[in-house]
Amino acid sequence: MAIFGFWRSSQVEKDKILPKEFKAEVLSDSIPTAYGSSLLVQRDGSVERLKIYLPWYPEFITGDVVLVKVKNNDKFIKAEAVFLEHKKVNFFIGSLLNIKRQFLKSISEVLSEPNASFTAGTIIGGSSGLPQDLKESFRVAGILHVLAASGYNFTLLIMFIAFCLRPFSLKKQILTCLLVIPAFVVIAGGAPSVLRAALMSGLGGVAIE
Repeated sequence: MAIFGFWRSSQVEKDKILPKEFKAEVLSDSIPTAYGSSLLVQRDGSVERLKIYLPWYPEFITGDVVLVKVKNNDKFIKAEAVFLEHKKVNFFIGSLLNIKRQFLKSISEVLSEPNASFTAGTIIGGSSGLPQDLKESFRVAGILHVLAASGYNFTLLIMFIAFCLRPFSLKKQILTCLLVIPAFVVIAGGAPSVLRAALMSGLGGVAIE
């Protein structure tokens, strides 16, 4: 786990002096926040990742190639981005992201904010869409973790799969879970907490088998 954590840390650029403008590929859809939106990008010619903070609009999706114009590179990288082109993503990943988009759209059609962001956060993780004062209330109460996709979400997912596959053998249930876990990682955004939970869930399944 420690080696895995070090590897994840090395994939995110920290304390680096960035050029005023650079070309980058969008690695995940725009995530709305209380003050704009956040975007995970990979700088052209680099294997490392950057989280940048942009205005609410325009929104970007996975596979977009953008020109990032850095405004502030202190604690948070604040920038503007201009759309250049769109690269076709892997069919499997693209299909999962479409499922995620439809899921979020369905929630927003049924619930108003901040209820929609809260519901989405408890299922697939993420609190960016919640107002800062509400997130602070969760933090003070010590329950901010319910808005992060982690072991709790994977436990519910595995229990649901096991319930649906009760007529089948334990081996088939575990194999199905091991196939679904990577899909959920993509849908949940692949944050470090999600990857850790996925790794532990996978190891637990292998150990049981």
